[in-house]
Amino acid sequence: MSAVPSLIAITLIAVVGMFDLVVYGGFVEGEDAIDVLNPAGTVTAEQARARAQTAELDDSSELPGRFVPNQGRQHVDFGESVEFCAEGEVSDQCYASNPPTSGLHLPSQRGVTLESGQRLDMPPNPGVYEFAVPRESIPHIQEHAGV
Repeated sequence: MSAVPSLIAITLIAVVGMFDLVVYGGFVEGEDAIDVLNPAGTVTAEQARARAQTAELDDSSELPGRFVPNQGRQHVDFGESVEFCAEGEVSDQCYASNPPTSGLHLPSQRGVTLESGQRLDMPPNPGVYEFAVPRESIPHIQEHAGV
């Protein structure tokens, strides 16, 4: 019997969400809204790429957090260690942030044996690990929208 109220609540949330979607065309109003019925809208793929690049290069002090320039997405060999850059330095041979947000990273490979003897796919599968995951795998995870 306790599953029935949960099912009713989930159904109600879905109905309200769909009503909002149909009536308003999205869940956010104003010029920052994303039209979920037509996400591309009148923006071409080229314009979307240009906007994304502009946002990526925005080092405005008005934004929260700390700006870290994009360091690319080159691969390193397994077993190669990438150090952190010296304070204020940015190079494509070291990481400018901790944790790394871009730059040198391990390529995709299944069943990599780490120094600890643990086996791990690269990039690591989503989950919580009981052992250290190489920091050189982090930019590859982020490159594919992982956290």
